[in-house]
Amino acid sequence: NLVITSLLTNEGYCVVSASGGEEALTMIKANKPDFLLLDLMMPRVSGFEVLEAIQKDPELADLKTIIFTAKKLSDAEYDDLGKKAVMVVEKNSKSFNDLISEIKGEIENKSSKKEG
Repeated sequence: NLVITSLLTNEGYCVVSASGGEEALTMIKANKPDFLLLDLMMPRVSGFEVLEAIQKDPELADLKTIIFTAKKLSDAEYDDLGKKAVMVVEKNSKSFNDLISEIKGEIENKSSKKEG
């Protein structure tokens, strides 16, 4: 995750990281980000739980989320997450540069929708 944070920062994005799901939820609620890159495997509060809390909160329900995880997903998990996130990526399935390009595309897509 440090590599992705560094690459996004180098691209000019303001990146804030959380050490776990509980901290992530607090940070998301305090400053609604334009985008969330979410790992499923976090201490105490999992990424699954973070995603569920976001979906239930009307203020956060439209938050674009990319799932980026080392967890081997079952077909059912992958399908379910695909309905809740704009993209589901298993770590090592894409190069970092490809992932950053896709993230930038999603962010720019959201920005153009806000302006239009």
